[in-house]
Amino acid sequence: MAKHLSYDIYDIDLSKVVDDSDLKMLLLQTTSKSIIVAEDLDRFISSNSNYVSSNSNYSRVTLSGILNFVDGILNSCCGDEKLMVFTMNSKDNIDSAILRPGRIDVHIHFPLCSFNSFRLLANNCLGTRNKAWSV
Repeated sequence: MAKHLSYDIYDIDLSKVVDDSDLKMLLLQTTSKSIIVAEDLDRFISSNSNYVSSNSNYSRVTLSGILNFVDGILNSCCGDEKLMVFTMNSKDNIDSAILRPGRIDVHIHFPLCSFNSFRLLANNCLGTRNKAWSV
């Protein structure tokens, strides 16, 4: 996606974010025409108040901080052409305020990838049509 759009990619590691202010500063440091990726949002949000980061400090990022972070793309970054991508294993534990249209507009479910699905993806993205595929 980034290559196709010629966008920069920013990978936000939520386990390393100290507090809401830190999260906001990360957003303000991104450039225009960028994709901001936050992985495993469900793991972070579902245990938000007692999430332990890799350095054993408790993260103080709140649900409100996450909402402000997502809304910050619309409010403070208008015209900058920024996309935000969240990955999660399940939407079940995510607060509906985050999932509502206007914050997260597109939901794409990626089931486990079969060999045929992978082959089609590789053909479409990498142009591997002429190479022999064997199981």
